[in-house]
Amino acid sequence: MGIYEYNILPEEVQWNTLWRVGHFVANQKTKEADYQLYAIDKFFVEVILNPKTSKIESKNVFAHGHCMEKYVGRLEI
Repeated sequence: MGIYEYNILPEEVQWNTLWRVGHFVANQKTKEADYQLYAIDKFFVEVILNPKTSKIESKNVFAHGHCMEKYVGRLEI
C-alpha cells in the first residue's frame, strides 16, 4: 500500500491499518505534544498525543521532508 492509497481510506480504516501493519520507528516528546513515528511500507505516520491526557490529537502522513527532522538521531534501525 502506498501513501496515496492510505490517504484515501476512511479515517477508521487508516487507524486500523496503522495499528495492524505499522512499525514503530521513533518518538519525540515536547511540552506541547508527544510524537510517535510509525512506518508503513514507504511512508510514515506521525501520531500526535496530548502529553497531559495521553490522548491522540491528530496524525500526519508523509513520505519525506521537514516532518522527519525532529526524529534525526532517534531512529531505531
